Amino acid sequence: MIKDRERFQKHIRHLFRRMTEIYDSIYDQWIIDQMQNNKALLDKIVDILGEIDPQGLVCCGAPEDEYEPEAETILLRQSEWKTIDALEKIIAEEFAWWFFLYDENDKVKHYGAPEYKVIARQIWNARLEEKGKKPIAFKDRIILSPKRPMIVIEID
Repeated sequence: MIKDRERFQKHIRHLFRRMTEIYDSIYDQWIIDQMQNNKALLDKIVDILGEIDPQGLVCCGAPEDEYEPEAETILLRQSEWKTIDALEKIIAEEFAWWFFLYDENDKVKHYGAPEYKVIARQIWNARLEEKGKKPIAFKDRIILSPKRPMIVIEID
C-alpha cells in the first residue's frame, strides 16, 4: 500500500484533482493526514476492492492493490458516509469517475450494482471494527457471480 512520504506526494497531485471536484478547497496536508490517520482502514478498503474486483481487473492478472486509488478517494469522502446506502452511492460515483462509467446523459452507471452493495457493507463493517464496534450482521446475503478472466482477441 502506501509505503512512504515520497509516494504520498506523487500521488497527491492526482488525488487533489479528484478532491477539488468534491470540495472547493482542500490542502495536501489534509489528504496526507487522512491517509496516515486511516491507514488500517485504507488497507482494508484496498483488500475489499481487490477481493470483490468490481471491474474484473484482478482476475485478469492486475495486482491485488489495483484499486488503491479508488480506495483512497472513497476514504477521503468518509465524512459523507452517513448511511450504508450513501457509502454505496459514493463507491458508484468513484468507480464512475475512475473508469468513465457514465451513460449517454453523463449519469453514473451501475447505481445499485450488487458488487457496490457488498463493497459498501464490507467497508462499513471495517470502519465499525476500526472504531472497536461490533459489525452489522445483514439479514440478506448477496451472492456475486464468480469473476472470469476477460477473453482477449488479437487481430493482426
